[in-house]
Amino acid sequence: MALGNRFARELPELAVAWRAEEPPEPRLLVLDEDLAVDLGLDPDWLRTDDGLRLLVGTGAPDDATPVAQAYAGHQFGMYNPRLGDGRALLLGELVSDGGRRYDLHLKGSGRTPFARGGDGLAVVGPMLREYVVSRAMHALGIPTTRSLAVVATGRPVRREGLLPGAVLARVASSHLRVGSFQYVRATDDPDLLRRLADHAIARHHRDLDVADGAARPVGADVSDPQAEHALVGGIGDHDEVVLAEAEAAGGGPLVEDPDHLEALAADANQLADRIDAVRLEQQRESGVAEDHHVAAV
Repeated sequence: MALGNRFARELPELAVAWRAEEPPEPRLLVLDEDLAVDLGLDPDWLRTDDGLRLLVGTGAPDDATPVAQAYAGHQFGMYNPRLGDGRALLLGELVSDGGRRYDLHLKGSGRTPFARGGDGLAVVGPMLREYVVSRAMHALGIPTTRSLAVVATGRPVRREGLLPGAVLARVASSHLRVGSFQYVRATDDPDLLRRLADHAIARHHRDLDVADGAARPVGADVSDPQAEHALVGGIGDHDEVVLAEAEAAGGGPLVEDPDHLEALAADANQLADRIDAVRLEQQRESGVAEDHHVAAV
């Protein structure tokens, strides 16, 4: 299989080449076989040792360039001009059978230079519920990152206690973020800002006409101020619709600067937290003492 490295090649200032940590005992927990087939991946191969190494990031093809992405954003109420992927890696880009390009991205694959004080790891419960809820969001027709697989690592992770570790493999039309533009704007580098805009147009809005929204021929110049204005307008219109749909389904963090440029519902855990809260309140009202959590799915 081949993994493209277009992001790393075109925007090296926003990419730090990095490798995932080796898990001691990787074990597949769940796999979206239909999504795998859509991406041109063999589900049976993904269950092999080589497939598992791909899903945890240690078995990327030789020509791949796994990177941690740099972007700005708010975390814990504070603005960080260099937030970045603290526990995630962009392995590369896949081209589906339908010709669409998708990022293959990992969560919980280990510390990166953006990790600060974090351990870079994830645990089974939240990764499983992100898998479940992202599938539900997709089934409801809400644009979202798609969870491909959850792999248990065999590594205990310290949280409130010792919990079983896991890596989530997910795909999206890209992992460009609002914070990508914030990060680049702070560099005061017009050329880098233009290249980022061109990359975003090519990935997300290649069909936008700079004048009236009609189809623009492939290969047309994207280094055009009108194309960049069309990019902003197209993102705004799309985001309004996605935000309304996601909020109607229970919500997800779509308006924070670390979130995806195309307003993908990227963190299913917040929606699951809301579901937990509603169920707990219903149990209290009905006099049921048992506390049920989506994470137990």
